[in-house]
Amino acid sequence: MADVEDPGKALRAKSQEEFAKRTKGKPTPTQDELDRANLGEHITEHEADGSDEEPAVGKQSEAKPASGGGYQTRQATPARPKTE
Repeated sequence: MADVEDPGKALRAKSQEEFAKRTKGKPTPTQDELDRANLGEHITEHEADGSDEEPAVGKQSEAKPASGGGYQTRQATPARPKTE
């Protein structure tokens, strides 16, 4: 029985490895940057947080112009008030 490996052991190891990878580095913005911003300083460049670069993400999908629906809708004119 000692030779049988726990099926969840590999999954837990992978999960712990991914967690360690994601929590590496320091928070952005740092406390110092937050303090300086609260004092009115405008910060355009943040300190490097020590994490790996994020992978390039493709262009987000954009809304396409309306195609008209492909069917005709009923046109109605507003009812005119009765004048007496």
